Amino acid sequence: KSFTQFGPNQAHNASPHISVLGRVHIERDDQVDNKWHTVENFVSVIQHELDTLAKNLSPPTFCGYDITERPSRALTIKFRTDSSYDQFAQKVEQKMKNQCAAFDISPMDRIDLAYNVLRPIPKQTLKRMRDKAKETIQIEIDGSWQLTLYEVILESRVVGVKQQVSVLHSWPVRQPSTEKQSSFLPM
Repeated sequence: KSFTQFGPNQAHNASPHISVLGRVHIERDDQVDNKWHTVENFVSVIQHELDTLAKNLSPPTFCGYDITERPSRALTIKFRTDSSYDQFAQKVEQKMKNQCAAFDISPMDRIDLAYNVLRPIPKQTLKRMRDKAKETIQIEIDGSWQLTLYEVILESRVVGVKQQVSVLHSWPVRQPSTEKQSSFLPM
């Protein structure tokens, strides 16, 4: 809805998500199989750490909507995540950093709904977007949550054009309750 009502912004380039691991870059070298061997190791490490921590992982806690000024003006949904996610990210980084060209752990505290680094969105527009988000987005924490590892096939640099991703693996963190389903409605 925000795309048609307010125009494109950089948050439209990806589906709404909370990043546990920000950016992991696995280089392609002369032997293509080496890259996929590293990816298979990465998936195995994640599986092992999830097996160890799965009981401690709980869904994020919704903390409201926020309009921020830095690093650029943005509208976000704020969350608080359990410290087990930090432990999970640090353990995966510890085991895989040497096999990756880049490995960044992101703060797991928000979902970006609107931002544009190149052309900052006016504060009044962000306030109208926040009001629309409050009307539109339903957050049901008791629903289903999962961790998903994506391969970014084409990272879009064009505002409003979705990046192309492929799911490499997905792990349920919390099974859906019999009464409620998670219902994030993209803006």
